[in-house]
Amino acid sequence: GRIRFPLNIYVSDKPDCQGWAQLWPDALALFKPDAVVLMLGTAAIQERQVDGVYTRPCERRYDSWYASELEVRLQLLEQHTTAPILLTLSPYADDRSIGVLPANHRQRTDCLNAIYRSVGGRHPTVQVVDFAGWLCPGGACRQSIDGQQFRTDGLHLSPPAAASAGEWLVEQAKLVGLARADAQAGGSPKADPVAGLAGVPS
Repeated sequence: GRIRFPLNIYVSDKPDCQGWAQLWPDALALFKPDAVVLMLGTAAIQERQVDGVYTRPCERRYDSWYASELEVRLQLLEQHTTAPILLTLSPYADDRSIGVLPANHRQRTDCLNAIYRSVGGRHPTVQVVDFAGWLCPGGACRQSIDGQQFRTDGLHLSPPAAASAGEWLVEQAKLVGLARADAQAGGSPKADPVAGLAGVPS
């Protein structure tokens, strides 16, 4: 589909994005993962053409379309793995990119995360992990780590931040695995991976 950025910049989905329905099953069949972590891109906060009309997160037309798209992707992942993990989307760390970002990008991010939690919550095997809460605890995004900026452009993680994020995500995946084992043993069906936030470097 077509995406409209601020300043009336229009782009089309890349072929790899359009071909996900074939690419994902091929990759899953090749690697046979025990778990899959799904993080959807921040392009979702932009306006998109849906049924010939440009709409945006927090509008009913967009939210309904986006929820249905997410539903299809989660169903596919459930067919290939017992532990799909869906990450919440972090807002940009600051507003320096207004012009590329919509002015209400934080509100739109909140609406997307509400969709992730709502749709993910309908799938017993899907665990929604609050990556946004780790990057921006209490809504205040992390600014530095080991003397370097956490996200130099407000979006992409610096090398030490990426290493820290990777360690945290691995711990969350382990917690999800423990929750699965506990559920099979007759315990609670889902754990709360956000409990793993304790001890994460700021």
